[in-house]
Amino acid sequence: MMNRKQSDGCIKVAIVNYEHALASAIIGIVDILAIVNNFCLDKSSSRKFDVKILHTHLSTKNFNMSIDFPSEPLNDQESFDLIIVPPLIDLEHKFNTSQQLLNWLQLMHNKGNCISSVCVGAYILAQAGLLNGKKATCHWVIEQKLKQDYPKIKLEIDQIVIDDDNVITAGGVTAYIDLCLYIVRKFISIEIAYVCANYLGVDAGRSSQQHYKNLSNIATHNDKDIELLNVWLKKNFSKSISSSDMAKRMHTSERTFIRKFKKATGELPNKYIQKLRVQKAKHLLITTNDSFEYITYLVGYTNTSTFRKLFKEMTGLNPGVYREYFMVK
Repeated sequence: MMNRKQSDGCIKVAIVNYEHALASAIIGIVDILAIVNNFCLDKSSSRKFDVKILHTHLSTKNFNMSIDFPSEPLNDQESFDLIIVPPLIDLEHKFNTSQQLLNWLQLMHNKGNCISSVCVGAYILAQAGLLNGKKATCHWVIEQKLKQDYPKIKLEIDQIVIDDDNVITAGGVTAYIDLCLYIVRKFISIEIAYVCANYLGVDAGRSSQQHYKNLSNIATHNDKDIELLNVWLKKNFSKSISSSDMAKRMHTSERTFIRKFKKATGELPNKYIQKLRVQKAKHLLITTNDSFEYITYLVGYTNTSTFRKLFKEMTGLNPGVYREYFMVK
């Protein structure tokens, strides 16, 4: 399929409205691409975005509220330069996606349409089989579920936007803005993407969602023993706890415990305790004026330099920068 960046025609974009889709993201994408057309491109430019909303059925119920979008039904005969699956807000993460939508996405991808997702929408692309063997990102809240259910995906959760073989995935909920800037770069030019970012007053250079991630978030996959241990760990992580100590609480050998913990959570137990400590440090940095040295002590470390390196490794930011960036003043 010809890349519209090298052609003179309109760039055809379809946004799919489906059960529990986030209405504000759909509107946001429509508005940003309209801003590009009206304020960032030369009036004589023919390479503008032609955007339409498609629905899986007329009575689609969005998350929180239902909006009567002007939309058309999914059409097997039409083709697009880009199809966007917007964020899905489903509190129980059941992903009861309609087979009609999954079949349509497969068909569109096979026809050469570029397919993209935002946030938890990546799970729908995974259900459609479009992410197997590909690099992808998504919201950190479903990282473990996606890894368990679709192990063939090369998940790079810290990335904001990943483009791999005509499939584009974007990270968190507001990453639809990053996706829009990326597709402006992809289909028009870097210069116009920069103009759009300035018009919106947003950072065009976001490449990582690492510092937004809740490090204490962990899926235990219905292992009740691990769930109970996790509750205990969240209350006692600042203490000196070894794998042997945790194994004793589980009444099993250390080797068996480590294997069981890794299977249930996707994490090694000592690594998870490190994440709990860094997550607590993040909270203390933005809710107190305590020094990082004192915070280091509170979360169970004695060497500030060592913990500072661990903090940056897990968040992508130095403690002082993290505090400056996120603290409400």
